[in-house]
Amino acid sequence: MILFRERNQQGSLLAVSLVITGLALLLAYFWHPYTLYVDGQAHSVQAIASTPRQLYARLGIPIMSEDRLSWPADESSLVLPSRLDLQRARPVRLVTPDGEEFLQTAERFPANILLSLGIKPFPKDILLRDGEAIDLSLPLPPGRSELLVWQPARQIALEIDGRGMDIFTQQRTLGAALEEQGIIPGASDSLSPSPNSPVSDGMHVQLHRARTLRVDLPGSSTEILSAQQSLAGALSEAGLSPQGLDEVGADMAADLPASGSISLKRVDERLEFTREETPYQNSYVEDPEGELDTLSVLEAGQLGIVVNRTRSQMAGGETLASQSEGPWKASDPVDGVLGMGTIPVLKKAVVDGEEIEYWRKVSVYATGYMPSALGGDDHTASGLKLTKGIIAVTVPWYRAMKFQQVYVQGYGYGTIADTGGGIPGRPWIDLGFDDHNYVSWHHWTTMYFLAPIPAWVPLSLP
Repeated sequence: MILFRERNQQGSLLAVSLVITGLALLLAYFWHPYTLYVDGQAHSVQAIASTPRQLYARLGIPIMSEDRLSWPADESSLVLPSRLDLQRARPVRLVTPDGEEFLQTAERFPANILLSLGIKPFPKDILLRDGEAIDLSLPLPPGRSELLVWQPARQIALEIDGRGMDIFTQQRTLGAALEEQGIIPGASDSLSPSPNSPVSDGMHVQLHRARTLRVDLPGSSTEILSAQQSLAGALSEAGLSPQGLDEVGADMAADLPASGSISLKRVDERLEFTREETPYQNSYVEDPEGELDTLSVLEAGQLGIVVNRTRSQMAGGETLASQSEGPWKASDPVDGVLGMGTIPVLKKAVVDGEEIEYWRKVSVYATGYMPSALGGDDHTASGLKLTKGIIAVTVPWYRAMKFQQVYVQGYGYGTIADTGGGIPGRPWIDLGFDDHNYVSWHHWTTMYFLAPIPAWVPLSLP
């Protein structure tokens, strides 16, 4: 009995040993080393796993639906590849002329990103990354979010002398787009629209190359270079448009002759105008709203105009006929009305370093005088003694401005207190001095009438 129990115990131990050995062999069979790539960076792990998702979970990296994996993430297998590649999706923002597109993608090739958004690249299209154009066939670096700017080329439908072609460009102006294609219009070529026109997608452009034409005139011929399509356009561009009785050897509305030769018989009709003007007069009235010593136009004057016209026909420098037409009265003279300002206004100025307040200033021709020049007489018309600061003016000015305080540039402060003969045709003042401080004056200067404003102010100086 005891022997039987010992045999049973030995059998159990053997079975357990066999199970453990089997499990160890099974574990050794499924325990594999793996190289897991994440956006190009390698990670080594050893694990038992039936799906790639389990393996990447060991790295703490979840697999999203937008990610790109070299083996299906949830496909079970007893024998997974020893190397797995994961390209994680990252946000891509694409700015286009029509707006913005946002997507989460693991795609690294720019061309494929554009195609996934329904954008088919054409020649001259540009994709910007960080402000620089990139090659659509080169992969973007993995892992980082991207801001891409799509600049599609603009298509131009170009017609050159009737032959059509399409060009694509990123240039902003038509001239630059044509130059990019090696198409440079000549100075006499016709380009519509102009070279400075901004390029728009689908714009139509016509270029006509200029050709040499010979215009035969009586007794001479001249060559012109024109890109016009009609006879009338070519002659007009050259300043040779038929006038009046001129004769052209072809229909003006027709295309240019293939021979390039044009016959023109020139008969000039000239119009000569002579103009006679009748002057108008201005009258002056007080302007209660205007500043003193200013003029305003209350009613504008108008010249009277009479026009005579002569019509002549010329051919080869000779006058064939001449006829006078006129006279024709275009307008009668209309007198104007000017307003004389009546409102004195106090103003400030710095003259000779002095800050003064004045209400009128006039340009005057100044001379100087002293008692000894008058035989020692120092009396003045006002009774004040002649000394520096006494200013003499003509009798009409004296009556209007007696005892007015003034400042004369270059002389200083003074009082109008004496009279003199003046200088005909000039506004004149005589600056008083003592014998010992006399300064000779014989030049123009400015006289300022100082505040306060007197109760009565003459609108104009007599």
